[in-house]
Amino acid sequence: MVGNAIRATIEAYRTAWLANDAKGVLKTFTDDAVLLPAHGAPAVVVIADIAKYWFTLGGPPATVTELNITVDQTSGNGTLAYARGLDSVAWTVTEAGTTRRHSHPGTPT
Repeated sequence: MVGNAIRATIEAYRTAWLANDAKGVLKTFTDDAVLLPAHGAPAVVVIADIAKYWFTLGGPPATVTELNITVDQTSGNGTLAYARGLDSVAWTVTEAGTTRRHSHPGTPT
């Protein structure tokens, strides 16, 4: 049962990114969420700061074009839940009329 809820949240997160729906992405987190960015960047704590980190007002337009998430394991209880798996993402950034493509092969989670 917990596993189904975790998988549904992950799918809502994935679908929101692919729809370019910032509010939908943020709705998949709790207010006290902690984001662990790639490449050893410092943790981003609380949803307001996560929103600023990902969706900077006035920043160059970015669009997620591909987001693959595999879930190998889920577990949890009424207080804490987790998923372990792998993700990969591709996106474009348009700045000064130029669109650049980026991707990240993912990090085991």
